[in-house]
Amino acid sequence: MATTETARAGRTLLKATALLERRKREALAVYRPQHHQEVVHRSVAKRILIRGGNQSGKTLNGAVRFAECCIGRRRFIDRPIKHGYKFLASSLDFTLMSDNIYKKLFEPGAFDVCAGCGQVRHVCESLKGCDGPWDDRTVEAPPLIPDRYLANGGTFRE
Repeated sequence: MATTETARAGRTLLKATALLERRKREALAVYRPQHHQEVVHRSVAKRILIRGGNQSGKTLNGAVRFAECCIGRRRFIDRPIKHGYKFLASSLDFTLMSDNIYKKLFEPGAFDVCAGCGQVRHVCESLKGCDGPWDDRTVEAPPLIPDRYLANGGTFRE
């Protein structure tokens, strides 16, 4: 009897360890803002305006902030999340905005990570532990909002 309980406890521990390892590789767990993006993630302001040049990280920055509020966890401040956040996004046309935001939140590839160390580019390059050009060793990060946060554990449908 004790052997069966020990075996069951061992299996439970293995499952829990595997679950924690998977969660460490989720997009919000590995995301690290660049220096110019940190102010948005550390802010507790009620209104935030994100603006910048082409390919400067505005969409990803806003999508990460939105995803953190959706799942109820903000990593860069030590305050609980209050319910009732409102987000307003603007774009030249709705299609451009809706396609970009949807892809960032619910599809893999909001950003790339190193296949070797699992970190974002600026962190990986500062560690100097991985060899080869960045483009040869990257994989897409998982969706910012994991399936486990969606209703019934399913995938998001448009």
